[in-house]
Amino acid sequence: MPWNFRSHRRKFLRAPGRLLDQEGDLRRTEVVFWGEYEAASRVTRRWPAAGALPTILHEPLVTSPPESPKRQNTDPWVFGSRFLYSNCKQLTPYGGPSALQSLPRGSVILFGSQIAGLFCLDTLFVVAEAIPYTVRDVEELPVGELFRVCTIESLAAYERHSIDLRSVGFTLYLGATYDDPVRGMFSFTPAVPASGDGPRFERPPYHDIRFVNPQSRQSPSGAKVRRPISEVGEAWDAAVQSCHNHGLHLAVQVDSPATE
Repeated sequence: MPWNFRSHRRKFLRAPGRLLDQEGDLRRTEVVFWGEYEAASRVTRRWPAAGALPTILHEPLVTSPPESPKRQNTDPWVFGSRFLYSNCKQLTPYGGPSALQSLPRGSVILFGSQIAGLFCLDTLFVVAEAIPYTVRDVEELPVGELFRVCTIESLAAYERHSIDLRSVGFTLYLGATYDDPVRGMFSFTPAVPASGDGPRFERPPYHDIRFVNPQSRQSPSGAKVRRPISEVGEAWDAAVQSCHNHGLHLAVQVDSPATE
């Protein structure tokens, strides 16, 4: 599947990583998970349509990016030693900074999609560190080359009406990890161990309406609200419980795609 030139989409992906199972055991294995990867991918299996289950299994690839102002960037980024979040919804419709550019350490971000009236989770991000930047600062950021190409350079190439994204300020967030959590919280993506060419699963719904609005498809819900630390922890716990209720585990690290 070539680089995405259309609106953002999630893919059902397979990659090596580290999986924390429901018993609290951590192991390295191949995992399958829902995530964003707008660069090229190899289709390894197709399934017939069945409700909200995936129909395609992807393997992320490393290829030269197309020279196109329509190429999409990948955000959040779940590959490598830690999750990264750099630009999604960080600008207002007028090009100014949104509340998502000033999140404090320990903030919990729920990335997902509205499916059949429910908010369904695909990535949970816990903020460990924030670094203001513009895309011109890309060489100074503590990130790998693949992230630079797939996300920051793709963001710079993207045309957004009259806004020159190369000069606009953003915030790069470094995610808390299982090995270095923030108040016991770490970033993860719902996942299961890979077996054969699957298995496939639906994204788990997140039901705590204190923290998400399933009817809001575009606006970040709650970004302007500073909640008590206890409530932030409850939001994280609710996401973990949602995964466990649906028979899913937590991928706490996913390997970067290898160069062929």
